[in-house]
Amino acid sequence: STYPAHQPVAQPQPQPSTYPAPQPSTYPATTQAPPQPVTRPAPPPRDVNIGPAITEDHIRDINRKWAGLGIGYHNGLWGRGYAQGLKLDIPFGRRVGQHFGMRVHGTLVHPPVGTGGIYDPVINTGLELFGRGPVWLGILRAYGGGGAWLGIRPNPTGEGKDYQFTGGGHLGVEVIVAPRMSFTIEIGGQGPGHGLRNDDAGASVMGGFMVYLGDIGRQR
Repeated sequence: STYPAHQPVAQPQPQPSTYPAPQPSTYPATTQAPPQPVTRPAPPPRDVNIGPAITEDHIRDINRKWAGLGIGYHNGLWGRGYAQGLKLDIPFGRRVGQHFGMRVHGTLVHPPVGTGGIYDPVINTGLELFGRGPVWLGILRAYGGGGAWLGIRPNPTGEGKDYQFTGGGHLGVEVIVAPRMSFTIEIGGQGPGHGLRNDDAGASVMGGFMVYLGDIGRQR
């Protein structure tokens, strides 16, 4: 062939860049914290009445208060009828009265269900002597008593006696509710105060409360 032989084409050599190398930034790096949940301040704790601590001062204070005059109300089963009444406990002085005293009470005994006819209840009113222990730990006290009373029929039917003497007794326990107040439960028995039906005789189970006025105005 008359054509000259193919010659390889020379490739250009890479030239070093004339652009300056990138410089590190002079601005301070910034970091953004992730958003935090919004929290509300906790409400202040409520004052809770948890009652007094059982201390020697508490026990002494309750015994002084409960050694005084007591006024109360009770209601419950009286014989075969329902009864409700008021009671007043009178201690025999400051020292002896802590354990012994006299109760004045008036208790209205309603006729049993199914009696029918004229409403003919009886009011038993009278005096009792009682004895009681100390208020253990300033919380609980046991007591008991008994006596005689007069049964009065405020609405007699004309049959039977309008008045009748009788008596009875009880054993009780009281538990503190407040420094001057207790809940009571009394179990006892009594004779008939009603001069006709005698249905108020038998067992009694009475619940109620007492409020004590002892140690008022005493200088410590």
